[in-house]
Formats: sequence, structure tokens, C-alpha cells
Amino acid sequence: MVLALLLGLFGAIRLPVAEETPHYTWVEQSCAPAYDCRFAYVPLKHRSDFVLAIDHQPNGDHYRLTVGRTGLELEAVTNGEVTQLGRARGYRPRSFTQEMEVVVKRRPGTIAVVQGPEIVLSVVADQFAEGSLGYLGTLGDESQPEVRYQPVAEVHFADDFMRAASDSSAWQQRSGRWVMNSVSRLGSKPTMSSNPFCVVNRAKDRSLLTAGDWFWDDYAASASARAEGDGWLGIAAYCRSESNYLLFRWSSSRQVGGGLKQLVAVTDGREWVLAAAAGGYQSEQWYRLAIKATDAYVGGYIDDREVLRARNDSFGGGPMGLFTEGLDLAYFDDVVAQSCRDVYDDFDRPGGLKWTTVGGAWRCDRGRFLSAPCRDDAPAMVVAGERDWRDYAATATFTAEGTGAVGLAVNVQSPEDYLLLQASEAAGGGARTAISLVVVEAGKRQVRSQHVVEGALSGSHSLKLTTDNGYLAGEWDGRRVVEAIDFSCRPGKVALLHAQKSPVLFEDLGVEFVGEAETVEQPAVAESMVTDNLMVDWSSPQGAWRRPDPGSGGVRWHRGTFFDDAVLKLPLTQARTRQLEIILAGEKGRADQGYHVLLDGAGSCTLSKLGKQLGSAVLPADGDSLWIGLRGTVVTVTVEGTAPLLHYLDDTPPSGHLLGLASGSAGVDFASLEVSSRNMLDYVFTRAPVDWYVQRGLWGTTTRWNCKKDWSFFGAHKYADYCVPTIWSKQAFRGDLVLEMYAGLPMDTSPNPGYTDPSNLNCTLFGNGRDLSSGYSFIYAGWHNTRSALFRQAQEVGASTRHHFVNPISSNPAFHRHWFYIRAEKIGNRLTYSVDDSPVAEYVDPDPLTAGRVALWSFNNGLMVARARIWFQEKTEGSRFPEPLDRPKARPRTLSVRSGLSCTFERDLGTFDTTGLPADAALLERDSSTSAKGRYSLKATNSTSGGSFAFWAANTELNLNEAPYLSFDYRFPPEAKVNLYLKIDKRYYALVLTGEEQSETVARVIGRIPDFTADGQWHHAEFDLLGAIKTAYGGRVPGDVQSVSFATPRGSYLWCGFGGNPWGTTLNLDNFYLGGYPKGAAAGS
Repeated sequence: MVLALLLGLFGAIRLPVAEETPHYTWVEQSCAPAYDCRFAYVPLKHRSDFVLAIDHQPNGDHYRLTVGRTGLELEAVTNGEVTQLGRARGYRPRSFTQEMEVVVKRRPGTIAVVQGPEIVLSVVADQFAEGSLGYLGTLGDESQPEVRYQPVAEVHFADDFMRAASDSSAWQQRSGRWVMNSVSRLGSKPTMSSNPFCVVNRAKDRSLLTAGDWFWDDYAASASARAEGDGWLGIAAYCRSESNYLLFRWSSSRQVGGGLKQLVAVTDGREWVLAAAAGGYQSEQWYRLAIKATDAYVGGYIDDREVLRARNDSFGGGPMGLFTEGLDLAYFDDVVAQSCRDVYDDFDRPGGLKWTTVGGAWRCDRGRFLSAPCRDDAPAMVVAGERDWRDYAATATFTAEGTGAVGLAVNVQSPEDYLLLQASEAAGGGARTAISLVVVEAGKRQVRSQHVVEGALSGSHSLKLTTDNGYLAGEWDGRRVVEAIDFSCRPGKVALLHAQKSPVLFEDLGVEFVGEAETVEQPAVAESMVTDNLMVDWSSPQGAWRRPDPGSGGVRWHRGTFFDDAVLKLPLTQARTRQLEIILAGEKGRADQGYHVLLDGAGSCTLSKLGKQLGSAVLPADGDSLWIGLRGTVVTVTVEGTAPLLHYLDDTPPSGHLLGLASGSAGVDFASLEVSSRNMLDYVFTRAPVDWYVQRGLWGTTTRWNCKKDWSFFGAHKYADYCVPTIWSKQAFRGDLVLEMYAGLPMDTSPNPGYTDPSNLNCTLFGNGRDLSSGYSFIYAGWHNTRSALFRQAQEVGASTRHHFVNPISSNPAFHRHWFYIRAEKIGNRLTYSVDDSPVAEYVDPDPLTAGRVALWSFNNGLMVARARIWFQEKTEGSRFPEPLDRPKARPRTLSVRSGLSCTFERDLGTFDTTGLPADAALLERDSSTSAKGRYSLKATNSTSGGSFAFWAANTELNLNEAPYLSFDYRFPPEAKVNLYLKIDKRYYALVLTGEEQSETVARVIGRIPDFTADGQWHHAEFDLLGAIKTAYGGRVPGDVQSVSFATPRGSYLWCGFGGNPWGTTLNLDNFYLGGYPKGAAAGS
């Protein structure tokens, strides 16, 4: 691909040529600051130069683009003199007889030319702007050329498909069979559903659905996506046609090699892989896919994490698209496209930021920005970006060997004016590093915040400096360590600095714009749910505020726990005319604590702490909203879009985490209050559940009540006896954590009573994403609705027999239509658990769990979740979710016989099988790594956490009189908990091995194998089955054995993974024999 030399790198070529003003044909007399100009021609017919005048000024100055037969040339015409800015040979098409499109992209400070599928020319052009656009000459023939002028603005596009199924006006089907999918198929009304629509592609061939305009550029496009099958799922950008676009695609983990992620440029139908990485998606899971495209880079994202990035000089713009290939079905929802000004530089090739050296010596070296050692007191400094950059986060990694300071600067106006995050050797020596926030004005340094961290400065580290509407924060190796406020900061460029006496390497600089007054978006709830009297507790803003408790001093506390960040937004008219007192960082039962913001109802506000006034201000008459916020240790009171009226940086902040309205607040309109926090995730499931991983069950928008199918919510139905529908948060958390869940049971039987076993509204905190028993688990109405309990891993540490469902039948609306408010929290080492604000259990953990995921689950039931909120202290990286274990392909088996069976597993699995068993059955395979005798044994692996762990030893009839005796070798680990079951005359009989006994109504116990040992070593077991059955039946045999199986005891919480059988548990069997008595043995022995 051909790219012209840039003016910024090689300078301009000045040609002292004076000329007369040509007679241009004008397309637009007064151009916008940013626009595109498009025209097309057939190269073979193009015999003379075509000239485009760009930003033509009244005095005749302009930029001139000449499209000739052999290339393109861009010049600046100033006072009649011509200066060459750049030239390019241009794109060489596959066919010179086909029409080729040219797009000229005029942006503030730059001009780029796209010819065919390539950006062939890109130059700095900041001499003049906003003039006229015209042309001179013809394109290919003598007819008047069609030159199109198009002003461009920021991209803002969103589609959640909430419209009539026949309305697809925003989209163009390039290929495939795309249709709308609606909850109406369930009998539900879209207006009474949490998430009623998405779009589905039913074609298996390569398919592309696009939306947007040809002049879209520099944007990020994202969509929620779910695949059924093993093909490609993707999202596209710059879709010039069905044969020309940029693509981020992802294949299934079930493909050879475990799947693949790719960034691809499709040019004239041919694919060019720009970047690739291993790893595939799991079928039937929701993900958030995104592609970020600019004229320099293209990036691929999964669940908001960048997974691929590559250089890009293709297409220059175009619509976004949804892509599939080779799938049975593909679902897409919640599509968003928006402008993106983010910048990256990997220092690998020209095309990133344009760096200007201020001090020292710098050079790019194979993906590293290398700075020579400083030889005097002046630091080495290099600057890039634009002077108008505002509110952004800059990140960079560096490797240093010495002890001199290393820094990252933002808001750089000059070498004497900038904001600096500096890392230097801490005073006093030792392996400690001082991290400082420094404001440099007119060359004078002022340290605004400093923190000392353990660890030496030498080595590789990361820096991140954020400036966001006056709030400043610095991170060291991914953790925020310093913060300050400075509302006088001007916008500016980014810079790298150091004062080391040895070389310093910088890598992967990024600039991400965060925007002014960034807040967490409020989730939308269907109006029918907001106004329903039985749903207002979870669906309406007022439902989030507790009623005043006795002894609370009349304070109405918000239900949230605001770790480190809280914003209350209210209309400015209400703030000026009503008396309100807002408490930030408050403590329940101590209304005097925290920060108090008093609005006196007469247009004034004051900020105080412990009765001491910290500041006051008069509210302006104009403005939309008043923002009262706490971020870290900074309190601000701001009218939206303006500088703060009040602000305070606290060196000794209060320890509370609550937001409240004091008793003096009168006439509060809760519907007008908006509460948000960066440390909160709020789910009403109006969008696809991309933040959740489905471990078990079929989760989605579905009905809760068979008798009232109009309503639909997010959840899972009971899909089998003893099922454990479970979803995990993809995000992991560290530190303190609070979960709020509004949940109920879906009906699973006829309208009356409606529920076969009403029980188990459960959740887990700090689990590992596989095993519920790895974290803190909170079980409500468990054990067939007899009790509730709190578990630390598999140990019960708190319980209540008072907390359970009361009269759980469909004719009792207090149960049937109620949404139970379940709250589980860990603050420090204290665990508390409540339901509908009634305390269930409390536990102080001497060794608290500190990190993990959240799970929502049930047992022997379905689970419906209307809303879930997670309040967290810190996000962290969790372990990868396990890939579904592959079931070995079926192999020929030894046929069974009525007179008995004998399996040594030397040739095959014999009669051992899982055909017809649930999806959570064991995975069976021959194991050559261990055996009791011979080369092979049978290995059974648990495919989930808990579950049935079931497999057949023989799924066929056996005559106990002919096969009365059982013997086998076994190797069980301590965590394996299974029994052996016989099915006789449609009833189960249990031979207890390592699993617990169970109810006689489930399986009658016929005995135990003496000294059965689960220690991971090989042992031998024998048992007289015939004698045991005769004993149970008074000397007779009720009939033939219909099956012999191993499984987890039914009805036990072992099915949930409590007490044993964690994910991936393996056990081995060998020399399995069911036949006649051995010599010397008799019946009953």
C-alpha cells in the first residue's frame, strides 16, 4: 500500500511559481471546518489532469489537488506561489476499466485523499480553512464531473431494535437473511418486557448487514452478539461495499486450535489479515464486540477489552456492519456507533503521533521509543498531539535502569506549562518509589499530591494520568495512587519525560478521551414496570431510597454503598427552590458524619463536614442540572457543563460510604433525582446480558407467570429435576462488595399451586467462576423452603429457620407477584445477609475472601431477576471461564449380556456410557496414565460444578440371579462424592460409596461398601448385590436390573457443588465385574 510522505516528517518543497487564478467551477462557496468531497472516474479514460481547489480564500490562496494519469499531487497556493505538500503514485486498481472512487477528507489541520480502497495521501494542512470548494477539468470524458460535497459531524448512532418488526429502514442487507426477533413469540407484549427485540441472521453463508453513511470515519462501533454454531461472528467498519470493509471477526472455541480472533481488511473481495490471536467464543454466550477504526489504526474489542490492534490505511470511512459466516443462528442487539478521537502509538512505524523533541535525543526502535541518557540537568522531553486536547487519560509503559525521574505529562501548552505524573526514587533510599502529581506553570513546579509505593523505580512499569473536568488522578502499575483538583488547567498535548542517566524505553502510548462530567448511564426501564405498584420498589427511582429507620435521625438513605464515587443529579430549579440537605460518605445511624451539602431553598448552598463550613456559593439562575459529587477524596458541587461552584480536596476523608437526604429535606421529587457511581454496575436487563456468563440453564428474556404471559423478564426456567441454573459476572472484584438482587421464581406447573418445589433464591460473592462453593454463598428458602443459610465456601457459617417463603402458591399474591429484595454484602471481614430488609445471617470471617465474581443461581427451580446492582470497591482481572469440556467421540462398545459384564477398558469403554443422560453427565474416556492392572482404566470427569456427575455402567437389563456379585478397582480423590445406583422395577436402590445417603423416596439404601477410601490411590471393592436386594425385599428379588449407574445423590446440595464434586473432578475405575460369585463365596457373604 502506497502512502505519501508527510509534510510534518519531510517538510514542504517550495516552488516559486506565480500563476493566475484559474476559472474553477464552484461546488460549495463556504465550506464547513470538516467535510468530505467525493468523485469517481475510470482510470483508462482519464487523459488530462483534474484539479480540485480546497479551502479557496477570497485572496486566491487555497490548497490544490491534482489528479493526473500517473498519480496525485497536493499543493498549497499562497500569494501566487506554489508549495508542494505531498505527492503519491496512487492506488493501482485490478482493472483500469472499472470506475474508481476518490474521497478527499478535509479535517481541521489535515487533508487526506482516499483513492479506491487506500488512503494514498495524508498531510498536515493548517494554513487556511473554511473557504470555497471547486474543480477544474474533466474526469475520463468530456462530460461535467459529479463532485459531491458533504459536511461531516460526530457520529452518533444507536439501535436496540425497539420498533415494528417490519421497520429496518436504518439498515441495508448486503447479504444474508436478517430478521427481527421478538418476545411476542412467547406470548409477551413488547411494552411489558425488559428486552423485547433483537435482530437475527438465519443464513449460514457469509452475511453482512450495514448501517450508516459513506462519510462516517474515526468511530467505534459495538454490538451485543450471540452465536449458535461454530462459524465466524463479527463486526465491521468502513463498509464501502459488500467487497470492501474492515472486519473484526471471531471464531468458535470448538474450531481446530480453539478458535481465532482476526482483524481483516477485505479489499475487492480479497482478505488481508492485519492481526490475529488465538482463542474463540463459546456458543450461546452473549458478548460485546466492538471495532474502533481511524485513518491510522483499527482495533478489535471483546467485552470492552482490546484484544487486537493493527495499522490501517484502508477505505478512510464508511458505514458499520454486522457480520456472520458459517453459523446456524446469530443474534445481535444494542448496536452503537460513535465518534472516537482516541489515539495510540506503538512506535513501530510512521503513522502514529507526530512527536516533537524538546530536550534530549529520541528515536523509534522496533516498537520502542528510545531516549538517550540525559547529560545535564535539563530533562529529556518529547511532545505530541493537539493544543486543544481536553479531558483525557494518557497511558504509557516504560523500562528504566537508573534512578532519575520518569514522567508522563498532559495538558502541555509549552515546555514550561503542563501537568506531570512523575515517578522518582523516594527519599531515604531503599526499594521505594515516589509518585507525584506536579503542576508546572511558567517553569515553576508545584507538587499537588504525592504517594510512596513499595518497589524500585528500575524495571518495567506503567503510568496513567487522567484529567477530567478539573479532577486529576495518577495511576502506577494499574492502581490509582495520587489525585488532586485543578480547575485552572488548560487543554494541551501529551509528553514523555525523564531525567535518567541511562537510556529509557517507552512503549504503547495511548490517549483516551473521557469527556466532560462523565457519569454512569442510567438504565432504562419499561414504563409499564415503573408504574406497576408491585414493581416500583425495583423499577422506580424512589424505590432505591430507604424509608427512615427508628433512630436514624430522619435520614432517608439510598440503598447503595458508594465506594469512592457518588453523584447525585437534580434539576437546578428544584435545587434553587427547595430545602434539601444531601449527605455524602455518610454512616448509617450517624447523621452528623460525612459531607453535608445544604440547599437552603433560596438559591444558596453550603458544604460542611462535622459542623464546620468548608465553602458556600450562590446557585446560578440558568442551567439544567446541579451535580453533587464525591470522587475519591474530592467533593464538588457543579452546574452541569460549568466549572464547580464548590470543591474540596480532603486529606482526612470520612470512612462512610452512604448517600442520604437529611431530615430537613422537604418535598423531594425522587423521580427527578438521578444517582450514579463509577463503582456500581446496574442491571435491569433491558440490554443483552453481555456482562454475564451462563454456566448452566437457558437464560434470556422469558415469562415469569404462566397465568400472565404479557410480562417477561430476564431469567431461566427449571429445565430438569435438580437443575442449578447459574450465571456469573464476567467482571471480577476485589475488596468490599455489595450485591442487591430483586428476584422471584418462575411458575413451573399448573396455575394452582403453580410451583412444585418453591425454594432457592440464591447468590454467591467472590466465587471463582466455576464452583459456587468457592465463595460466600447466600441461600434463601433452601432445603425445600425450610431454612436459609450463609456459607463460606462449603462450610455453613450462619442460618435462619424464620426466613422462607410463606404460603408459596399462585393464589397468594404476596408471594406470587412479589419481587424479593435480597442483599448480600461483605465490608471488611463482616458478611451480612438480608431479605426484604430483614436480617437473615451475619458472620465475621477471620480469614476473609478478597477477590472473585458474583453468581446468581437457584436449585431445582428457575430464577427470574428483575434488577441486580453490584457495588464494588475495585475491579480486578478474574481467571478465565473454563471452556466446555469436549465429549470424546463415541467408539464401538462391547455388547452387554443378561448374565453379567466384565470391563477391563483395555480395548474400549465396554458398557460404560452417558447416552440419554443430562448435559451435566460425566465425560468418559480411557486413561493410559493410571490403572489398577493392565494399561488402561476408565476416567470419569465432572463436566460442571456439582451436577449429576452421572454415567452408566450398564444401561441394559441384567438378571441378578445370574450376575449377583459386584467387584471393581477404584481411584477416587477426596472431593469425589458419588454412589452406585441400581434401577429395579422403576425404582432406584443406592449402594453408598462416597456420596451421602438420601431420602427413601428418592433411592432406597441397600448397603455400604466397607472401608471405601477416597484418597487418590487405587483400592479394591466387592459387594453382594443379590444378597442386599433379598435382604431389602424379605428374601425375594423384585425383578431384573434395568440399569447400573454412578451418580451424585439426588436432592442434595452436592448438585450445586457444596461438599464435593467441583468442576473437573476426576475418578478412575478398572476391572469392573458384575457376575457370578467367586470361588469360595456364597450368597449373603
